[in-house]
Formats: sequence, structure tokens, C-alpha cells
Amino acid sequence: MSNLGWSALISDLTTSEERGKLMSVVSSIGGVGRIVGISVSGLLYDWGGEAAGFRNGSLFFFASGIMVVSAIAIWLSVHPSEQECKKSKPIVSAASSKEATISHDDASRTFYWFLASIFIIGLGAYSILQILVFYIELDSPIGATPLDIAMIRNSASVATIVASLVAGPLANKVGRKNALGVGLVLTVITPLLYVCAQDAAQMMLVNSLSGVSMALIGVVGYLVASDLIPAERRGTLFGRYNAITYISFGVAGTIIGGPIADYLIDAGFAKSAAYAATFQVASGISLAGLIIYAMKVKSGEKHQKNPLM
Repeated sequence: MSNLGWSALISDLTTSEERGKLMSVVSSIGGVGRIVGISVSGLLYDWGGEAAGFRNGSLFFFASGIMVVSAIAIWLSVHPSEQECKKSKPIVSAASSKEATISHDDASRTFYWFLASIFIIGLGAYSILQILVFYIELDSPIGATPLDIAMIRNSASVATIVASLVAGPLANKVGRKNALGVGLVLTVITPLLYVCAQDAAQMMLVNSLSGVSMALIGVVGYLVASDLIPAERRGTLFGRYNAITYISFGVAGTIIGGPIADYLIDAGFAKSAAYAATFQVASGISLAGLIIYAMKVKSGEKHQKNPLM
């Protein structure tokens, strides 16, 4: 609910030009918040004894308190007065109204193709998030220590923070659909590079590319969706955009990555080979989503009359 709310709210309160820079800052702050939150949670978990923070609830009280404070701050900062909510309706001719309807219809069709491409890309990218840890802790080829694993995981978070700061301005400069296309291409390439990495340092570098792709998809994907969604349907369509994003995140490992890896291991493949094959499948799935995006979303912009494309 909160994601849907701020998605629509930011679109309502900003112009198309302002949105890119604002989303870059918001996404980068979110990355910092995730790192701080994970660190604090680690400290609170054993505060007062082993798993004491979990058993006595202090871990959850802290998280809930942060969310309550955030909600109050947002309410006080953006809640408009009744007068500010009143807007005059523009006078438009019948011809311009018809043109706007055609434009909205074109944008709506493109939006649903966009949803399909993001969903498929998400299935590929998210299907390997969990098995990546199992792969890198194997004796070969990476043989990562617990410290290595932490550094590899954090490399993506740090890359997301940095890339988020430039994603919006970059999208405004080179075109939002072009910038998003770069992020989608990285989701195709990164799983293959996981297989090529031979040590923890190389894996950190590759996982940083994953963080960059997530930043571009998170920031620029929102901007593209905002451009495609007409103002009067922001609540409904942003709800569908968020639903598609989180459904792909939630089911990818369960229905794709995990079952494929387990099947191959049960079939007699070495674990490293099974995980590598799963990475390759993930790359193929993301490629399918990229093709849909290129054919139905990116190439479709020339046929649309909406200047925000």
C-alpha cells in the first residue's frame, strides 16, 4: 500500500522533468536505509543474549517504530489543504479530446506490454538471488568465506546506491527507454558473468553490475511507467505495476531457480554445474523479456503521439 501511495503521489506532485532527479535521490536513500536496517537488525537480534532481540520483540518494535515515524513525517510534509486540492478543469476542443483519447489508448497498450516485459525480466533476474549464495560458498570455483559472502552481497547494494543517484539524470539525458534498456541488457549478461567469475573479487565486480541493473530498473522503470500511465488512472495502473514487480520477485526462486537447480542436482549434476545451468536459464528468460521490451515498448514509441515517450 505504501509503495502504491508514494508511486502515485510523486507523479502527482512533480513534473516529468523533475521526476528523474527525485527518484534517483529516493532510490539511493532507500539503498542506504536497507544497509543501515540490516546492520541494526543484526545488532538487535542478539541484544541481551542469543536471539534475545527476536524473542522479546525489540527487533520488531524498532522496525515498526521506524515505519510509524516515517508515515507521520510523510503525512505532515505532503498532506495538502482542501484549497490546494481544487484544480480547475482545462477547456479542450472535441478534436484535442479525441486525440488525447487515442494517445491514452496507445499508451495503455504499450503499458501492458511493458508490464509483460518487466514481469518476465523479473522472473529471470530474481530466480537466482538465493541460489547465488549457495554457488559462491562451494569450494570451487569461488570458495567464498563468510566475509567474502558479505562483501559480495554488499557490492550490489553499494552499486545500487551509487547508480541510483545518476539513473534519473542519465535517463533524462539519453532517453528513459534507452536507459531502461541498458538495465535490462545487464540482467541478461550478469547471470552469464557469474559463471565466468573465478574468485571472490571477480564475483564482487559482477554482482556490482547486478546492483546497477536493479537501480536502472527500479528508478527508470518507474519513470517509464509514470510516463505511460494517464493521470486519471495512476492509482489503478501503478497498483498493477507494483503487483507485477513483487509477484515476479516472490515466485521466481520458488517456481524457477530452486526447482531447476534441485532437479539437476538430483539428476547427477555437480552442484556447481547445476547452479551454472540455472544462471544460464535465468539469462535466457531475461532475454525473452528484453525482446518483448525492444519490440513492443521501445520500438513502439515512434508510433505514439504522447510527447513524454
